[in-house]
Amino acid sequence: MSHAEDDFPTHDQIETRAYELYLVRGEGTSAIENWLAAEDQLKQERASAPLRAKATSAGQRNPG
Repeated sequence: MSHAEDDFPTHDQIETRAYELYLVRGEGTSAIENWLAAEDQLKQERASAPLRAKATSAGQRNPG
C-alpha cells in the first residue's frame, strides 16, 4: 500500500507541468528533458512549501 507522499508528484501533475515547459521552451526541447525538469520543479515546490507557510504565519501578528 502506498503513502500519499510516495505518490507525489503524480503522473498527471508532471505531465501538465512538462507540457507547460514545452509551451515555454518550444519544439526544440526533448520530451524527457521537459518531464524531468517538471518532476524536479514539483518536488522542489513541495519541499519549500512548509518553509513558506511557516514564514507567512510568523509574519502575521494579532492586532491589538
